[in-house]
Amino acid sequence: MAHKTTYVNWDTVPVIMDVPLAANLLGISSNYLKQLARKGEFPPAFKISPQAWRVEKDALREWIGARGREG
Repeated sequence: MAHKTTYVNWDTVPVIMDVPLAANLLGISSNYLKQLARKGEFPPAFKISPQAWRVEKDALREWIGARGREG
């Protein structure tokens, strides 16, 4: 699913999002995000069906903050 919405603040981002939206917010491809997840380098996600993964907004924000503190 392609996401066309542009988010300008975290208040408008859904509380739970699919992987393509999370990738869009990060400015990376869904495939790269999935690679990070497979290596355990992405926030915990959960399955709602065999092929449908979801990410929580708060977990994504924490992950972004932690990566900023690594540098």
